[in-house]
Amino acid sequence: VLFGKVYLAEEAKSQPQWELCIVSLKLIAALCAAWESVPLIAACYASIAVIQDEYLHDSHSALASVAAGKRVLGNDNAVLENENAMILYRQKKYDEALSILEKILPGWQSGNASVAFAIHKAETCAARLGKWERAVQLALDGQKEAERQDLKNMAIGFLAARAWALWKCGKLEESVKGFASTLQALPEKPSAAQDFRGYALF
Repeated sequence: VLFGKVYLAEEAKSQPQWELCIVSLKLIAALCAAWESVPLIAACYASIAVIQDEYLHDSHSALASVAAGKRVLGNDNAVLENENAMILYRQKKYDEALSILEKILPGWQSGNASVAFAIHKAETCAARLGKWERAVQLALDGQKEAERQDLKNMAIGFLAARAWALWKCGKLEESVKGFASTLQALPEKPSAAQDFRGYALF
C-alpha cells in the first residue's frame, strides 16, 4: 500500500517521471535489503513491475523485475508471485495466472487487502476459463475474506459473482437465491451515473 501511493501520486502529475520513479524504488529496495526487511523489498520490486506493466506497457521488463525480486527473496514470496500472476492476467494468460494464485492463496495471511483482490482475480480467471465450479468456490472464499476486512462493496460483488457462476453451473435455484441476496445486500438502488455495475444488478 505504501509504495502503491508512490506510483498513484506519480500518475496524478501532468508529466509523470516513471523512469525516475523506478530508479528511486530500486534504491529503496537496496536500502531495505540492507535492513533485511522482506515485506518492503517485495513491495519495491512489485511496485516497479506495476509501473512497467500498467503504465509503461512493458510486460517483459515487469516480469524481469519480478524475477529480480525473486533472486533476492526466493520463489515463494506471495507479493511477488501475486504480481507475477497479475502480469499474466493482463496478458490474458488466465490458466497460468490462476495456477500461481491457487498456489499462494492458501498460505497468504488473511486480513491483507491484497488477498481479497487476488481472490477476485483468481475467480475471474476461473470464470474466463469456464471453470465454473471453481469460480463458485473462489467467489465464496472472496466474499468471506471481504467480509472479514469490512470491504462491503467487494463482498457484494463476490456474492453476485457466485450467483452468476452457479447459473453457469446449471444450479438455477441457488443462483436466483444468490442474486436475490445480492439485491438485498445493496443499501439502496445505486445511481447509474455513480455506480453503473451496482445499478445493473437491478
